[in-house]
Formats: sequence, C-alpha cells, structure tokens
Amino acid sequence: MQNKIVFIFLFFLGCANVTLAQQPQWELFFPDLSGPIAVDPTDSDIIYIASGKAFESGMWKTTDGGQTWNLYSEGWGMGTPRDILIHPDNPQEILVSGGPFVGIHKSVDGGQTWIRADNGFTVDHHGFEIRDLALHTQKRIFYAADDGTFCDVFQSTDGVNWEKTTVGFSHFCPQTLVIDEENDVIYAGSGNGVWKSLDAGSTWAQVINGLPIESPTPPVNFPVIWNLAKINHSQTLYCVVSNLGIYKTFDGGDNWFSVNDSVTSQLSFRGGLVVSETDTNVVFAGSRFNSVSIVRGIYQTRDGGRNWEQYNLGLPEPILNFATRNLFLDHHTNSLFADIALFFGNARAEEGIYRLVNAIITNVSKQPERIVVTNLVLKAYPNPFNIQTTLVYTVHTKGKLTLQIFNIVGNEVVRLIDKKVGPGEYRIHWDGTNQAGRIVPSGIYLARVQLGREAATIKLLILK
Repeated sequence: MQNKIVFIFLFFLGCANVTLAQQPQWELFFPDLSGPIAVDPTDSDIIYIASGKAFESGMWKTTDGGQTWNLYSEGWGMGTPRDILIHPDNPQEILVSGGPFVGIHKSVDGGQTWIRADNGFTVDHHGFEIRDLALHTQKRIFYAADDGTFCDVFQSTDGVNWEKTTVGFSHFCPQTLVIDEENDVIYAGSGNGVWKSLDAGSTWAQVINGLPIESPTPPVNFPVIWNLAKINHSQTLYCVVSNLGIYKTFDGGDNWFSVNDSVTSQLSFRGGLVVSETDTNVVFAGSRFNSVSIVRGIYQTRDGGRNWEQYNLGLPEPILNFATRNLFLDHHTNSLFADIALFFGNARAEEGIYRLVNAIITNVSKQPERIVVTNLVLKAYPNPFNIQTTLVYTVHTKGKLTLQIFNIVGNEVVRLIDKKVGPGEYRIHWDGTNQAGRIVPSGIYLARVQLGREAATIKLLILK
C-alpha cells in the first residue's frame, strides 16, 4: 500500500507544469482605491485608474509606472466607472463609461480634463449604466453597451454623440463587447447569452449552442454573460457565464463548450477575463463571491482551459468574501492589474489595486506523456481510477475521430471511438476492459484521441 501511495505521488508530480518557486507574486500597487484600470498602449509607464470613491472621484494617472500619481477631476461627474478605453492611435483621447446618471466621459488631453459624452442616451429615474466600451479602429467607430433604459448596443463616430445600432432586444442588456476587426464582427455578452453581428450592429444573431440553459421550460432564459475575451487572429473566444464558470468556442461562437473543473464551474467570474497575446493558452479570470462556499480569487489556466488553478499568491487572505472587480493585462510588459475588495458581509473591509509583474510564464516544463495541441483537448476523471474513468474530449471542427487506449509498450488495448464528429465537447466511459471485454491489469495506460493530423495523448493509471 505504501509503495502504491508513493507511485501515485510521483505520477502526479511528473505532470506538474510550474512550481511555486517559479510563480511570481501579487504586489499592492495602489492601496485603498478601486476602479477600472488601463495602460497607455504606447507607454507602459502611463497608467490610469478611474475612481468613483468619495473625495477621490476622478481619473488617477501616473507617468512613472506608479511611483507618483495625480488626480484629475475637472469636468468629472461619473458615479461608478465601469470601463476605460484609450484610443490606440491617439492615446490622448480617452473614454470612460459607467453610471448611474452620467454614462460616458471623454478626454482629449490625456485625462486632465473631461466633458460629458453620452448624447443620445436617455436617463430615467434609475439612471443608466454603460457597462463596456469598444472601438473598431479601422472604421473608427466607437461602441457602447447600455445596460439601462434601452438595453442595446450604441455606436458613435466621435465618442460623444451616440445612436442605437438597432432596435432593443428583449432582455438583451449587453454587458461586454468584443470586436473582431479582421472578420468585421461584433460580439456582445448579455443578460440572455452571446450575440453576434456581421453588419456593424444593424442585426444581431444569438449564438448560444452549447451554453447552459438557465430555465429548461418556456420562456427559456440564458444566464448572464459578464465577460468576453478573444484570441487575436482566430475565431477562438472565451465567455464568462454567471455562476457557471467559463466556456470556449473555436468557431466564432457557433459552438460553445465548457472549460471548467469542479471548482470553476460553480464560480461567478464577473471580475474580469483576459487572454495573453504572448501565450494565448494563458487566461486569467477574476471571481466574485456568491453562495458557493469556495475560496474565491483569481484563477489561471496555462493550457487553454484544460486545467485551472487559483492564483492568489501575495493577495490578502479573504476575511469573509473576496471580490475581483476588474482585471487588466498590459500585453507589452505582461503585467496583470487587479481591483480587489474584501467584504464583511455586504460591508467593504479592504480594497486596493494589485499588480502581478511577469504574469505570463512561457518556460513551462515539457510533459512527455501529453502531446499538447491547441485545438484538440483530452481529459480524464477520476485519474487514477479503480473501476471506471470518464474521458472528455473537445474538438473544434468536423472530421473522423478515433479514441484509443494503449498499454505502456504501445499495443492497442481497445478502440472506443472511430467515427465522424462535429465541433463540441463529448464524454465516454472506459471501464478498464480490452476489446474482448476482459478486465486489464493495474498499471499505466495511454489514451489517445486523433482528428485528422491533430492528436492529444494523456496518461491513465489503473489501481486495483
């Protein structure tokens, strides 16, 4: 029995990607402040934090990487800032969105002075809430997600005067926007799934195949999509589903599949979702507290969603509830910024902006037992197993797929799948028997899935 335990330990130790010694740690960047963060795309020493905090309301700006700060509030009237958009071709032009009664501010002098820039939005007694901003740089069209009176996506050519892209959707309530300039597509995460527009917002189509349904009986509702993130030069996107973790698509939203483990599938990642441009398999997601009694915080994957781990090194220990409210990744320096708050019940106990320097580790140790393929995923649970394991495989395109089990010397034990499949996530059980139906002995086996020229292999351990 003791030898078996040691063997299991060595088995999983050999599968580890990055040791704790290699992991950078979070550091407190700006104490007692909260709000969205943005970094000048031409100069990483210029950083902005939009604050709605009493007596500190306005735009905080540093030009020396955080050593000194200035607060600019001339013309500022924002209650709760939600997003900062810096024009990539003219960093002096900045938009800030939020609410409840001033939806958008604009600055043309690098944040020093502000004007109200939400003409075209209508305020009711609840105010309005402009959740997110996006810019189509080629067409120079600004987009804004209005989660207020109209619950619609608005557009503007000057960042001041806005109009609806189309008539409002029932329960649309957009929360987040992503623009794919290469294919001229706009994506909107909303209170009713993910929507997609191929004509600059004039018409929208719901793209929800594979996303979880909140209500199985009419009227069918889909959980809120709080965040979207896209990998450049591809049709791969991630989305955050309320209290149900993270989903992924390889085909521009036509088909979605879960990229969760038993923990992330229960969390609300409202606090942000960012994908690295240096290594597109690296994704960070910020969770907020909910009814699930799981330690919250920031989670990361370094393999495109196959595996997730908590990344709270250096963050304060949760007092009761832990909330990530904003994430921003500076792709030039690989520095990740997070707006963190701790709560006693509903009362805020502590808050601050934290920074993770060198967040993207690219020198991950190689795993000889797994062929890492970007678009073909194979997982197994439980592993090791005694009676049965579930093999989960994810594909991104149509084609003939085979799933085989081999022994350690490379002989085929059983062929579980040999057929044509479409995009999606699939599951199949293996009960530890060979092609003839006989139980195989304890030991190490290899599960291999292949689709065309792509393949992924993982190690399985049977313990009797």
